[in-house]
Amino acid sequence: METIRTAICDDSAEEILELKKLIHSVGPSDIHLDAYTNAQTLLDRIDAGAGYDLVFLDIYMRDLNGIETAKELLKRLPDVEIVFVTVSREHAVDAFTVNALHYLLKPATPRQMDEIFTRYERKKERSGGVIIRSGKENFHLRADQIFYIQSQNNGTDIYTENGILHSGMKTATIGEQLPGVFLHIRRGMYINMNYIRRMETDSCVLKNGERVLLSRKGRAEIRGRYKEFIYGTIQGKEV
Repeated sequence: METIRTAICDDSAEEILELKKLIHSVGPSDIHLDAYTNAQTLLDRIDAGAGYDLVFLDIYMRDLNGIETAKELLKRLPDVEIVFVTVSREHAVDAFTVNALHYLLKPATPRQMDEIFTRYERKKERSGGVIIRSGKENFHLRADQIFYIQSQNNGTDIYTENGILHSGMKTATIGEQLPGVFLHIRRGMYINMNYIRRMETDSCVLKNGERVLLSRKGRAEIRGRYKEFIYGTIQGKEV
C-alpha cells in the first residue's frame, strides 16, 4: 500500500497549522505529512534523500517564492504534484508553467481540499497507478510497486515491495486497471514484466526464484509479448 508523502511549505507557522488540520480532516488516512517554513530547507531535505508525492506551496514566501521553488522541486522530483496556496489569483497563469495540480485560495475550505485529493487520485490512476479496495479503505499503488497479483480466497493478493495486500476485488477487475507492463500469464494472475528474471517455453522465473507456469493456450502470445517488452526496454522505448 502507498502512503501519500506530503509536504507543506509556508513561512507562516499559523498557516501551516490550519492547512494541516484541513488535510487531516478531509484527506485520505494513508498520508504522511511534513511541514517547512523555509523553501530552501525543503529543497535541502530532498537533496538529502527525502521524497514527496504532493507538495503544498505558499506562493508569497520571503526567501524563495512558490513558483521558483516549484521549478526547483520538479528538477529533483519530476513526478511530484504541486498545489499552490495563496491569497491572490495574481500568479494563476504562472502556475500553469509548472503544470500545478491546483491553485488554492486562502482560506482553504474542506470542499476545495476534497477536490485536490480527488484530482490527485484521478491523475495517478491515469498515469499507470492502480486503486485497490482493501477492507474499508482505497489504496493507490504505482505500477512499479506491484510485482504481481494473484487470485486468492475469493479475492486478490497483491504482491508489492512492501508486502502482500489482500483485496476483496476480483482479479479481473484489478487487471483492467493495470498498464501494458503487466502480462496476463494465466487465469487469475498478472505479472509485472520488470519482475520476470527469464522466460522459458512453458513457464517464467520471477526475480524471487519462483517459477510460474504459463497458460497452455496462450504460451506463444505470452512469450511474444515478453520478447517485445525486452526489445522495447533495450531500445529505450516505453511499453
